[in-house]
Amino acid sequence: TVFRRPVHSRPRTQATSISSFWFRPQRERASMKKRSRRQPTTVWRVAVVGAGSQGGDMAREQFHVLPRTTISWVIDSCPVAARSLASDCEAQSASILTPEVLAMCDIVYIATPPRSHREFVLQALAAGKHVLLEKPLAAESTDADAIVAAAEEAA
Repeated sequence: TVFRRPVHSRPRTQATSISSFWFRPQRERASMKKRSRRQPTTVWRVAVVGAGSQGGDMAREQFHVLPRTTISWVIDSCPVAARSLASDCEAQSASILTPEVLAMCDIVYIATPPRSHREFVLQALAAGKHVLLEKPLAAESTDADAIVAAAEEAA
């Protein structure tokens, strides 16, 4: 009979994270287990830019229900739409993205028409925030190039 190793298994000469775990002293293994069981405590504050259908759906169905995110601001050029979504998500509303708003959030989610993406992305990246941007990246290739350059510089 010929023994064939399953395709998914690794050769025995390669160390894996599991095997290296078991070769550690018992006390060290116990502390590693405790560290891995800790629950993350970071709550990400999100500013939603664009209270239309796409921004509203993402805010209500994703950010609002996730335990580690909270919507802190809703920004839209239409104050009525911003207030409506903000009241649904227990957030504050504004009609423009200001430095004060950016100071009170960690993530900026942009769900506006593509022609306005460049302005909002550059503002958020300049403030050192994480940016989630709906597609398409931009309406013009020059805007897309500027967004990519700003993201690479911020990274």
